[in-house]
Amino acid sequence: YFSLNQGESWQPLQLNLPTVPIHDLAVKDNNLVAATHGRSFWILDDLTLIRQIDANTTSNAIHLFKPWSSHRYLTSTGAERPSGPGKNYMLASGVPVTYYVNKSPNNSSTKTFLDAGENPPYGVIVNYYLREAPSSEISLSFLDAKGNVIKRFTSTKTDDEAELTISPGSNRFVWDMRYPDATKVPGDPMTKNGIRGPVAPPGTYHVELANVDNHGNRSLRQSFEILKDPRIGGTEEDLKSQFELLIHIRDKLSDAHRTINSIRAIKS
Repeated sequence: YFSLNQGESWQPLQLNLPTVPIHDLAVKDNNLVAATHGRSFWILDDLTLIRQIDANTTSNAIHLFKPWSSHRYLTSTGAERPSGPGKNYMLASGVPVTYYVNKSPNNSSTKTFLDAGENPPYGVIVNYYLREAPSSEISLSFLDAKGNVIKRFTSTKTDDEAELTISPGSNRFVWDMRYPDATKVPGDPMTKNGIRGPVAPPGTYHVELANVDNHGNRSLRQSFEILKDPRIGGTEEDLKSQFELLIHIRDKLSDAHRTINSIRAIKS
């Protein structure tokens, strides 16, 4: 496999894997599965880049790859305490698991498990290519089937949202499929963890990569699907009704929090 991290110069991607016999390879959906017969299965997630790269990919200043379809499923992996420096512990299906938390420059965090397997990132994985680091802000917007913007992320650092990386070469961003959170009450820890926006229901969505610089406004758009978890019995109409209820609850919660914020502002 090859990496685009060196801009237009294609370099071999070094994989630090143990030397074991691989007797079978299979492509399942968008993943490559390697059977090592006795050493478990190794899975290379998301073949999007490999399948879509062509001679024109690096000839453009920016390129947006079409995201693969993503399943919507429950993300809870077990019981855990708030993460801190050093080793952290959690219970996953009754089994203790040890992990480190790694903070990235773009305000996101990942877990490195010491004694457990690692699942692929949860959410819609968006890959985009930049021939060189842009001199101005870039943005990724996620839209519903009607073209309404759900959420917008930028390369400008913020306290609340993950920011986009702008490294020359290939970049990746993962959208957790959630709509915007309810209005928060600053300084109130009781409401901090209960304001997350609902997860988008199954359906067709769009992602748009935009960059405004001295050469004008460049915008690229791709469509993708969010799929229902095949393990649940509810229909897509059930999930749509659930989503509409959760949006209504979120909006009512925002109304209450805005009233609290107004009262506090008047008092001060």
